[in-house]
Amino acid sequence: MNHFTQNLTKLLNTFNKPNIILGLSGGLDSIVLLDLVCKYTQDHPEKNITLIAVYINHQLQTRSDNWAEFNADVCKKYNLSYESYKVNVDKTSKLGLEGEARLQRYNIFKKLLINSESVLITAHHQNDQAETVLLQLMRAAGPKGLSAMPAIKKLSQGWHIRPLLDTARADLLAYAQASNLSWIEDTTNQDNNYDRNFLRNIIIPELEQRWPLATESLANSAKHCANHENLLNNYIKADYLDCLSENKSQRCIDITKFKLLDNLKQQVVLRYWFSECGLLAPGPKKLTEIIKTVINAGPNAKPKYMVENKIITRHKKHLYVLDSSEVGELS
Repeated sequence: MNHFTQNLTKLLNTFNKPNIILGLSGGLDSIVLLDLVCKYTQDHPEKNITLIAVYINHQLQTRSDNWAEFNADVCKKYNLSYESYKVNVDKTSKLGLEGEARLQRYNIFKKLLINSESVLITAHHQNDQAETVLLQLMRAAGPKGLSAMPAIKKLSQGWHIRPLLDTARADLLAYAQASNLSWIEDTTNQDNNYDRNFLRNIIIPELEQRWPLATESLANSAKHCANHENLLNNYIKADYLDCLSENKSQRCIDITKFKLLDNLKQQVVLRYWFSECGLLAPGPKKLTEIIKTVINAGPNAKPKYMVENKIITRHKKHLYVLDSSEVGELS
């Protein structure tokens, strides 16, 4: 796992005293990550790392409280700080069960990322990346979606890093077994009604029967798409900055300037704007709907559009992304 040390060192180079929040589910991936990060912290005292493990209890399974206890015991063995949070997942959400659980999980993480030295670290690996690419393909995603998960990205007031994206799950399993690690086996991982499980348990094994390097190839394709997306962002950034309101507020777009752009640039600028505001950009259909129902709404209209837990609205020829409590402040 030498590449892990190299990857983590590279990702942490920009931080002076990183406060690392490790997402711990208790499964194989996060247990291996916990072991690796703890060893890295001990071996690199010059990095001044503060480390805490966090378990998000989605309360979707009867054993979830037992998993919280398991994770607490693991952290005691490492003499590591540990916190557990319960969230309520709306099973009727339009995001679906997986999407809603992810939203609630990251809402907690965002609250914990309180400054530029706060770093969330998660155990997403190469197989996860391949699954994400296939999921995005099924959603007709463009280069942004097909870029899948970045190794580092801004999140809330801090950062989110994924140092295991180049590591296959088989390598994590081999490391765990060689290190005599214990982890939780989540039986719902065998439920193929969930999209990721369907890909993981049925589709990808079939692909690997025909193309043994399928997982690695899919992950590499994500890197190529990410490179193209970065080029596109560099190209569109000037238009985005020009569309910001006069005070250059990140959360406010000047609609008059925005309408001077052609349709394609409007969608790309909106996606860039959502990213700068820390939101996942909606797909092309929803972006078109936002342009039609919010940006192009009548002068007296007060349209609202939900993106994650934020409200997109317009007021006096400006487009805003706001918390629900802020909407009434527009006047």
